[in-house]
Amino acid sequence: MNALSLYKFITDNGCEYHSTNDDDIILFVDNADLNEWKKLLGEGIMDESGIQCTMKYGYFCFMMKDICEYFGLELHEIFEKDN
Repeated sequence: MNALSLYKFITDNGCEYHSTNDDDIILFVDNADLNEWKKLLGEGIMDESGIQCTMKYGYFCFMMKDICEYFGLELHEIFEKDN
């Protein structure tokens, strides 16, 4: 995954995201977009301990700092600072 493919996924699917107090971003992925999200991440990211997320009614919440670090991306490459 690269910054452009992640940005495209977020914008094409209308994913909501918000900054946290600890300089992370929480990304909300709709259940309907989960298969596409898994393809974007690829299988390798789940080899060790997997990805932590929170499952809510209708969507999943992912903390993006660790995911971006795994792929060598910077949060500011993808997410706007005012959100």
